[in-house]
Amino acid sequence: MHRVVLVLAVCAAFLSACATESSPAWRPAQPAGKPVFITLQVERHLNKYYSTVGAGRSGAFAVSEKGHVGFYAYCQAFSCRDEVSFTREALRGCEVRAHSPCVILAVGRTVRHRYMTYRQAEAEGLL
Repeated sequence: MHRVVLVLAVCAAFLSACATESSPAWRPAQPAGKPVFITLQVERHLNKYYSTVGAGRSGAFAVSEKGHVGFYAYCQAFSCRDEVSFTREALRGCEVRAHSPCVILAVGRTVRHRYMTYRQAEAEGLL
Protein backbone atom coordinates (compact mmCIF):
# COMPACT_ATOMS: atom_id res chain seq x y z
CA MET A 1 0.00 0.00 0.00
CA HIS A 2 2.80 2.39 0.89
CA ARG A 3 4.48 1.71 -2.46
CA VAL A 4 1.32 2.66 -4.34
CA VAL A 5 1.11 5.96 -2.46
CA LEU A 6 4.78 6.63 -3.11
CA VAL A 7 4.42 5.86 -6.83
CA LEU A 8 1.39 8.13 -7.08
CA ALA A 9 3.24 10.95 -5.30
CA VAL A 10 6.22 10.59 -7.65
CA CYS A 11 3.91 10.60 -10.69
CA ALA A 12 2.12 13.71 -9.45
CA ALA A 13 5.43 15.51 -8.87
CA PHE A 14 6.64 14.50 -12.34
CA LEU A 15 3.46 15.69 -14.04
CA SER A 16 3.48 19.02 -12.22
CA ALA A 17 7.11 19.56 -13.23
CA CYS A 18 6.20 18.88 -16.86
CA ALA A 19 3.26 21.29 -16.94
CA THR A 20 3.47 23.82 -19.77
CA GLU A 21 1.88 26.70 -17.90
CA SER A 22 2.86 28.05 -14.56
CA SER A 23 0.35 29.71 -12.32
CA PRO A 24 0.78 31.75 -9.20
CA ALA A 25 -0.48 30.46 -5.90
CA TRP A 26 -3.19 33.11 -6.15
CA ARG A 27 -4.82 34.89 -9.08
CA PRO A 28 -4.33 38.66 -8.96
CA ALA A 29 -7.30 40.87 -9.79
CA GLN A 30 -6.80 42.56 -13.13
CA PRO A 31 -7.97 46.00 -14.18
CA ALA A 32 -10.32 46.50 -17.12
CA GLY A 33 -9.02 47.49 -20.51
CA LYS A 34 -7.17 46.03 -23.45
CA PRO A 35 -4.71 43.36 -22.28
CA VAL A 36 -1.07 43.06 -23.19
CA PHE A 37 -0.36 39.54 -24.43
CA ILE A 38 2.62 37.85 -22.80
CA THR A 39 4.56 34.69 -23.60
CA LEU A 40 4.56 31.71 -21.25
CA GLN A 41 8.20 32.47 -20.42
CA VAL A 42 7.28 36.01 -19.34
CA GLU A 43 4.37 34.60 -17.32
CA ARG A 44 6.79 32.28 -15.48
CA HIS A 45 9.05 35.26 -14.80
CA LEU A 46 6.02 37.22 -13.55
CA ASN A 47 5.07 34.36 -11.21
CA LYS A 48 8.62 34.34 -9.85
CA TYR A 49 8.25 38.08 -9.25
CA TYR A 50 4.94 37.53 -7.39
CA SER A 51 6.65 34.94 -5.19
CA THR A 52 9.49 37.34 -4.46
CA VAL A 53 7.32 40.32 -3.53
CA GLY A 54 4.83 38.08 -1.74
CA ALA A 55 7.26 37.91 1.15
CA GLY A 56 6.52 41.55 2.01
CA ARG A 57 9.00 43.16 -0.36
CA SER A 58 8.33 46.15 -2.62
CA GLY A 59 8.91 45.90 -6.35
CA ALA A 60 7.68 46.48 -9.90
CA PHE A 61 7.37 44.31 -13.02
CA ALA A 62 7.61 45.74 -16.54
CA VAL A 63 6.86 43.99 -19.83
CA SER A 64 7.51 44.94 -23.45
CA GLU A 65 4.46 46.04 -25.43
CA LYS A 66 4.72 42.85 -27.51
CA GLY A 67 4.93 40.74 -24.35
CA HIS A 68 8.17 38.94 -25.19
CA VAL A 69 10.41 40.57 -22.56
CA GLY A 70 9.76 41.04 -18.86
CA PHE A 71 11.95 42.56 -16.17
CA TYR A 72 11.44 43.25 -12.50
CA ALA A 73 13.12 45.19 -9.74
CA TYR A 74 12.50 44.74 -6.04
CA CYS A 75 13.82 45.69 -2.66
CA GLN A 76 16.03 43.01 -1.19
CA ALA A 77 15.47 44.36 2.31
CA PHE A 78 12.11 44.40 4.05
CA SER A 79 12.19 48.12 4.93
CA CYS A 80 12.17 49.67 1.41
CA ARG A 81 9.16 51.78 0.49
CA ASP A 82 10.22 53.85 -2.55
CA GLU A 83 8.05 52.34 -5.31
CA VAL A 84 8.98 55.08 -7.79
CA SER A 85 12.57 53.87 -8.07
CA PHE A 86 11.40 50.27 -8.62
CA THR A 87 9.08 51.25 -11.46
CA ARG A 88 11.82 53.32 -13.10
CA GLU A 89 14.36 50.54 -12.72
CA ALA A 90 11.95 47.88 -14.03
CA LEU A 91 11.04 50.02 -17.07
CA ARG A 92 14.67 50.82 -17.82
CA GLY A 93 15.75 47.18 -17.51
CA CYS A 94 12.90 46.00 -19.71
CA GLU A 95 13.47 48.61 -22.42
CA VAL A 96 17.20 47.89 -22.57
CA ARG A 97 16.52 44.18 -23.10
CA ALA A 98 13.54 44.59 -25.44
CA HIS A 99 14.94 47.49 -27.49
CA SER A 100 11.41 48.87 -27.47
CA PRO A 101 8.96 50.60 -25.09
CA CYS A 102 7.70 48.71 -22.02
CA VAL A 103 4.76 49.17 -19.64
CA ILE A 104 4.45 48.56 -15.92
CA LEU A 105 2.45 45.38 -15.45
CA ALA A 106 2.51 45.21 -11.65
CA VAL A 107 3.65 47.22 -8.65
CA GLY A 108 3.96 45.09 -5.57
CA ARG A 109 1.22 42.48 -5.91
CA THR A 110 -1.18 44.89 -7.61
CA VAL A 111 -1.71 44.44 -11.35
CA ARG A 112 -1.57 47.83 -13.08
CA HIS A 113 -2.09 46.68 -16.67
CA ARG A 114 -4.33 43.82 -17.77
CA TYR A 115 -2.52 40.85 -19.31
CA MET A 116 -3.04 37.32 -20.62
CA THR A 117 -0.84 34.75 -22.28
CA TYR A 118 -0.84 34.32 -26.04
CA ARG A 119 -2.23 30.82 -25.46
CA GLN A 120 -5.18 32.21 -23.44
CA ALA A 121 -5.80 34.91 -26.07
CA GLU A 122 -5.80 32.32 -28.86
CA ALA A 123 -8.20 30.08 -26.93
CA GLU A 124 -10.58 33.05 -26.47
CA GLY A 125 -10.34 34.01 -30.15
CA LEU A 126 -8.59 37.31 -29.52
CA LEU A 127 -5.70 36.59 -31.91
